[in-house]
Amino acid sequence: MEVDKKVFDHLLPERLKTALCGLLKRCGPSFLRARIWDREFDSGQWDYLDSTKDDYIYGYLKNYAADGRILDMGCGSGNTGTELAYDSYSAYDGVDISTLAVRRAEKRSEMEGRQRKNQYIVGDILTFTTMRCTISYSFESPCIIFQPEKL
Repeated sequence: MEVDKKVFDHLLPERLKTALCGLLKRCGPSFLRARIWDREFDSGQWDYLDSTKDDYIYGYLKNYAADGRILDMGCGSGNTGTELAYDSYSAYDGVDISTLAVRRAEKRSEMEGRQRKNQYIVGDILTFTTMRCTISYSFESPCIIFQPEKL
């Protein structure tokens, strides 16, 4: 099967760019990762996550938070802090490396009347010094849900 050279030349740089971007998001220095995430949020790449009301994770969070404090590592634009049932937690702290995402999360929280209960922090989850919480999790990696006081 012969591959059209134009198609191959066009796709190869895009694939390399995607691979490099993914590698930098995982292993690059904080300032580069922040720029990449900001660019992705600004481009609308993550807009599809703005509404996750029916996500299965919310049942687990409600159960394990038990009206306690939630630490959301990689909170993005704040969907969990605004979509989780208000009475599920006493306080919510969202951490994200993207300044743009945190600004959106703060705005959403204010629009939902949760600004006193929810706090958002610009920070790198790889170097973030954890705070006291009942449950800590990452929406994209639910396998890292844990309850610090039980460790």
